[in-house]
Amino acid sequence: MKKRPPFAVGRSNVVTGLAKTLKTHFQRNPLAIVNVKGRAKGTSVQEVIAKLKEETGALLVSQEPSKVILYRGWGAEEEMKSFYPNSNVKNSINLTTSSQRSLVNDPPPVSPALIEAIRLECGLE
Repeated sequence: MKKRPPFAVGRSNVVTGLAKTLKTHFQRNPLAIVNVKGRAKGTSVQEVIAKLKEETGALLVSQEPSKVILYRGWGAEEEMKSFYPNSNVKNSINLTTSSQRSLVNDPPPVSPALIEAIRLECGLE
């Protein structure tokens, strides 16, 4: 596995520049590890994560005291189509519009990027 570039939140907690950099990173990679230990005093990690999620559209995969792992939150459908070429991914992800709201017969596949994040977090591989 290749080493991912580190991202860090600055002491001023301005995440606009970081969000722009993360968006560029998310075009090439589905995951990003962000160091949050250098934030301003009196600011919680939750506030910083909320700002990052709002500005990038990313999803929180894992949170530790000094770092968080974010998933880009988009593009999973294309990845799953390449990972599961014989399944109808769009139908297995979306809920039907009927009143019963059941999934299509195929269970929804798990995104390979999410599996990678779980392996990274658990120290597998």
